[in-house]
Amino acid sequence: MSGEVRDLSDGIGERKRSDTPAGATASAARQASEKEFAQERKRQAAENDRLSGKYDTIITSLKDAISDSFPEELAKREEGLRSRYDELRLRASEARRAGKDMFVPALVLRQFPAKLALAHASREPKEYELARVILDQARFEIDEAEAAPILDVKQEVLRMAGVEETPMERRGTLKKEAAKGMEER
Repeated sequence: MSGEVRDLSDGIGERKRSDTPAGATASAARQASEKEFAQERKRQAAENDRLSGKYDTIITSLKDAISDSFPEELAKREEGLRSRYDELRLRASEARRAGKDMFVPALVLRQFPAKLALAHASREPKEYELARVILDQARFEIDEAEAAPILDVKQEVLRMAGVEETPMERRGTLKKEAAKGMEER
């Protein structure tokens, strides 16, 4: 243990090697390590400042977007499109209950909510115009479906087969004829 001095003043009991060549090397290594640590700390602080600036910019733009009210003109336009959409859905529902084929109009109407949401998010008049075009197309399809005759598939198949009445109807007719015959007797 020659050349080593124990420093008990801090209570840890580190060995000081300042009086030996190995101690000088360790001290130089520690100083180099501390210098690297200081440089890394400065680099981290600069990076944190850069990121802080970026986040401040993002937060400011988000606050501006939140405080930016929706233009009244677009709100009125959107409300008009929504009411027209509701009317067309009601017409399609009533026509469906009446027996009309509303498959194509329903497909066209399903496109509208997504297009309106896109228009609302982008606030582009072009997108609102595309939403209006979808409603025009849906109105046309509903008009076409309402004008078409109700198709009774069963009767159409029987007519194509050349059969005037179904076996059930024929049996009903035979029963009626038999009942009339019984009454006449």
